[in-house]
Amino acid sequence: MNDHSEIMATSIKVDKKELIRQAALSVFARHGFYSTTAQQIAAEADVAVGTLYNHFKDKEDILIHILDTEMNERQAAVLQIVGKDLPMREQIKQIIAFHMERAVENKFMMRLFLGEELHLSGKLEKFTYKLFKEIPDRMVLMLQAAMDRGELRRADPLVLAHAIMGANRSVMVRASLYDDDAAKRIRDHAAEELTEFIWQGIKPT
Repeated sequence: MNDHSEIMATSIKVDKKELIRQAALSVFARHGFYSTTAQQIAAEADVAVGTLYNHFKDKEDILIHILDTEMNERQAAVLQIVGKDLPMREQIKQIIAFHMERAVENKFMMRLFLGEELHLSGKLEKFTYKLFKEIPDRMVLMLQAAMDRGELRRADPLVLAHAIMGANRSVMVRASLYDDDAAKRIRDHAAEELTEFIWQGIKPT
């Protein structure tokens, strides 16, 4: 196989894996993770069931891939915002706005995550526990660095990280899983209002 053929084969493999990821996300969100079968995912992706197993060991691996992909993409976006060297308050606002927009655009992901997070077991449970530890740990590093620069008041960065995540999560759930007037109101004002709420608690004294 020449270099061009190898590149084409790799591209097709990646495309199939992404196709399966998107199909599984849709089916998981509609039916729930544990009620979903490999046959349903294959039908949604319009591929043979065997094709699923060419890319994933089982549906647990598919869900882990879905969550891992989402977290990696979010982390990359956050790092890009932090790298702009903006004032701390503006960084917080842009990060919140990004997560809000992402949640609204990816309602399937929100429904899947919220519907299954407390019912996972085995390797899925281990993965999500690891994820829930890593996300605030990354935030701790950002908060601690900002405290060292004098941009935030001195506090326990781990407690602040979890408090910020909790507030952000509650607002995102209401804004992304509903489509009523209140949800629209939250989407319109969340970035500014939530930023101000957080900023008043962590700004330098």
